[in-house]
Amino acid sequence: VLRRSQENGVDAKILATLFGCIILRDPPGTNLGTGIMARSSQQVLEMKKARFVYHFLINDPEEPSII
Repeated sequence: VLRRSQENGVDAKILATLFGCIILRDPPGTNLGTGIMARSSQQVLEMKKARFVYHFLINDPEEPSII
């Protein structure tokens, strides 16, 4: 999909956002409740998931990563 991103209009950020929330579960015991603060906390959690997946989409698996 990324190799053909010019043709399909899908980039790594879109894929990371999509697959982050699909393949990564919330941490155990996560109960954010309801309301504005809960929604904000859920958005932060979803962004963290997307960043995690994005890292793997843009980095070369053959190249060692410096952490």
